[in-house]
Amino acid sequence: MDLLLREQLKPEARILEFGCGPGTTTFGFIEFYRLLAEENPNTVFSIEFYLIEKESDFISILKEIWTSYIHEIPENLKVMLRPVNIDMDRFLQNISYFGKFDYIMESNLLNVSEKIGEETIRKLLRSISSELLNKHSSVILIEP
Repeated sequence: MDLLLREQLKPEARILEFGCGPGTTTFGFIEFYRLLAEENPNTVFSIEFYLIEKESDFISILKEIWTSYIHEIPENLKVMLRPVNIDMDRFLQNISYFGKFDYIMESNLLNVSEKIGEETIRKLLRSISSELLNKHSSVILIEP
């Protein structure tokens, strides 16, 4: 909502999400765009997600939810989900492969519960700012 109110929400966006799990944050973001598309039927919205997740079971759940949810998407909203089964260290070694993004998100990943080392977190945050962000992009970090 902050992005919309600040007029920074892009109708076409590449989104990178770290630790997507079964898609809680992913589907929240898609739902927000779905409502925008329904309220603005003359605007075409297009969002492409790269979903970084090390647990293949979570990716399977996400795909299953997507299969039942896709029927809710209006015609003026194009959504592409690209789940990537990779852990954070391997992702950071191949970071240039993914290109740049308009939005980078994570939820409940950068904390002690996930057993991600402090050096990995520092490297990730440095990479976000230098290698992953397009101009006029946003980073959304949701932590307890």
